[in-house]
Amino acid sequence: DEKSPYTGGHVRRVADLVVRLARKINEATSGPFADVALDADQMEELRMAAWLHDIGKITTPEHVVDKATRLETIVDRLELIRTRAEIIKQDYLIGRLRGRLAAAGMETGGDPAPAEDAFLRAVEEDLDLLDRINVGEARLDDALVSRLKAIGDRRGSTLGGGAFPLVTEDEMRNLRIARGTLTDEERAIVNQHALMTEKILQPLPFPKKFRNVPEYAASHHEKLDGSGYPHGKRGDALALQSRIIAVADVYEALTARDRPYKTMKTREESMELMERMAREGHLDENLVVLLKEAVASGDIP
Repeated sequence: DEKSPYTGGHVRRVADLVVRLARKINEATSGPFADVALDADQMEELRMAAWLHDIGKITTPEHVVDKATRLETIVDRLELIRTRAEIIKQDYLIGRLRGRLAAAGMETGGDPAPAEDAFLRAVEEDLDLLDRINVGEARLDDALVSRLKAIGDRRGSTLGGGAFPLVTEDEMRNLRIARGTLTDEERAIVNQHALMTEKILQPLPFPKKFRNVPEYAASHHEKLDGSGYPHGKRGDALALQSRIIAVADVYEALTARDRPYKTMKTREESMELMERMAREGHLDENLVVLLKEAVASGDIP
């Protein structure tokens, strides 16, 4: 909670979902889980793993794990761009006024009207566009990429006669993120949390009956087709308990109200996405069906 309130809430909700799903499995009298029965120790082991599945995020920088916009670091750099834009606009106005004074040979002429000035309007339009693109859910098409390139060419003047960009190269690289708010480097940092969960938990002296907690906790981003992380496990190499945590983790992330980087999805939208993930070999299809039934019946909110 102290490092990332969202992650703290996420962990609590995932643990609750995991227990609810496990109970539904134990209650099954037909279908793929009819012969599956998790005893009390296995239920507790699973619950512990769910509580600890994101412990590796204590090593992830806060401004990365909770990065709400494309330009966010310690601060949202959109505000820095706004400041530079104001400097560029004022510099432009001063230059125009000096030109008018020189042409008139006198100290008069008045200020140009900013609302009527095409240059100033263009700068404001650039800021409006950056504000829209800064949101992680914004999709970049060819037209927007072209606009970004033009914005990247805009410059202001320093007192020493040099120039500064409205948007720096690093800021532009972040704005061009195709999906979400994370760069490839930041995504790799976030993905390290699963491996760190394993490294933190493996050396701990768990009782024999809970010896699988590190494996279950660290495998919640593995996928049945082997495309997950941290180890690219596939198929039968993924225990049922790991699959349960993976399904609960995805469902909670999709339906959470407090995610800083993405708006929540409805239960129906979430289930549609998860069914597609199951078809693509990312999630256990039987567990997704069980979850959908539990959501429809109200057993899982």
